[in-house]
Amino acid sequence: GITAIELAETVPPLSYINPMRALFQIPARDSPQLEKREKWTATFHDFIAKCLEKNPKKRPDADELLQHPFVRDCNKDPQILIKMNERRAKLEAA
Repeated sequence: GITAIELAETVPPLSYINPMRALFQIPARDSPQLEKREKWTATFHDFIAKCLEKNPKKRPDADELLQHPFVRDCNKDPQILIKMNERRAKLEAA
């Protein structure tokens, strides 16, 4: 979930605060969400929410997450990943 947020927003949640402080805040805060919610599909939001479920008994395992519609129904064309990586590099260079 955190990796998905970082890939979408180019920075991880809580990146604006000291890493040690972030470690102490993570357990006390709600699970992070995408900041620009309107940019992303409901399926992507649901996938992230399931990945970041704090209760391990409620959190799906990897096999279950691989069956989530966000992963199961994704476009598997490698050009999409190549273009996303190029876009990330441009954003980081700006």
